[in-house]
Amino acid sequence: MVTHGFRAQGDVDGEMRAENTAGAGAFALGYLADAQQGFQRALALAHHLGDGFTTARCANNLGNVSYYLGDYPQALSFYRLATTSFEMVGSWKGRAEGWLNTAIVWNEDGNHDAADRAIAAAERAGDGRVLAQALAARAETSVALGDVDLARAQVARALKISREVEDPLAEADALRILSKVEHVNGEFGRAEELARQGLLIAQEIEHPWAEAELQRELGTVRTARGRRTEAIAAFEAAATAFERLGAASWAESMRAKATELGNAS
Repeated sequence: MVTHGFRAQGDVDGEMRAENTAGAGAFALGYLADAQQGFQRALALAHHLGDGFTTARCANNLGNVSYYLGDYPQALSFYRLATTSFEMVGSWKGRAEGWLNTAIVWNEDGNHDAADRAIAAAERAGDGRVLAQALAARAETSVALGDVDLARAQVARALKISREVEDPLAEADALRILSKVEHVNGEFGRAEELARQGLLIAQEIEHPWAEAELQRELGTVRTARGRRTEAIAAFEAAATAFERLGAASWAESMRAKATELGNAS
């Protein structure tokens, strides 16, 4: 393997970069165990070299793997390490990404501190992409807190910025959150249309995680509209997308929803 060659030559930096690249490749293919091993090895080597930036990147990647695996405490632990390490190397963009990922874990709990920090760091970094995603995450927390008007304003800004910086992933996520806002507001038809728009973008850019989340949103709003067969199809599609990423616990939860609807009289 490539990493063995670097190791044989005593090239620790090359070995670290190779392990990180291998982890990223495995993560993209949904091989989470392999991705975790690659990132863990790269993290250990980054510690050895005193490479703070790579330490932060690897910790952030390991947090993402843990999140996909449904291990939220471990994900938060890695995101804390990432955020601290990014702070030490003076990367506002990195800090914004670390706080954004933390906010995504926390958003259902109504804890908006991480999203607020992500917004502030993204504005400091001048990174529109991360800012749009952070605003969307903050809007999702506002929905969980029942503040629909605030959520609408936040996600409208997120959607505007995502289009200005031409970031389709951020746009798809903003449409998903806006769908949630309309759903909570009782505008089910509008909610479904927004989720469909977001899904088309996610499919066009071939982003399985965004696709899965938007299919889940479609399933939820179709259930509310009494369109059980279409809701089941959406939940099954969400499960398939999660499975492509190796996120078994997420896939199981979607299949459980589909089964529950199928068994309903």
